[in-house]
Amino acid sequence: MTDPTDPATARPETAGSETAESGTGASEAATTAFPAATQHRAEGVSGGLSKAHSGGAAGRAAPVVSPTERRGPLESVLVLRRIDPWSAFTTVLGLMFALYLVWMVAIGVTYLLLSGMGVWDRLGGLLSGVAGDESASVIGPSTIFLYSGGVGLLNVLLLSILATLSVFIYNLAAGLTGGGVQVTLSDRRN
Repeated sequence: MTDPTDPATARPETAGSETAESGTGASEAATTAFPAATQHRAEGVSGGLSKAHSGGAAGRAAPVVSPTERRGPLESVLVLRRIDPWSAFTTVLGLMFALYLVWMVAIGVTYLLLSGMGVWDRLGGLLSGVAGDESASVIGPSTIFLYSGGVGLLNVLLLSILATLSVFIYNLAAGLTGGGVQVTLSDRRN
């Protein structure tokens, strides 16, 4: 026969059933059955305070150091292991659309500057002398804005697709190697 008071031979079911019969709570049953299990668990105490044991060297709590007493900067390491391809595509697409608007404004300003200097008139005269009268109407604001707008939209589309493919390749490489881009964030203290 086993002695129920001996912790080495007591079974958890026996200790739990004895405490349940005597009317005590389940937490006392766990303490009776496994007294070491509650040492390292943070439990709330009345007044809203809680205590937690760190389980450091020989089970002693680690010393508490206030933020003003710390020496050196705080550091945090971030490893970027995966980038969402859809969010990368939408972000790059928005950025490329903004750059497309800048491109079209730059084309308009350049056209106005060259028109003010008479470059388009001389170029139209040169083309009409070489190729005939119809070629002078080829160089006009509608043609220039049409072609530059097409080139700009093509750049938006190609660079957005290229960025999304780059994200897929990065995710595959980070998954195969088990790594990623590591960034260390630190707080400078004066």
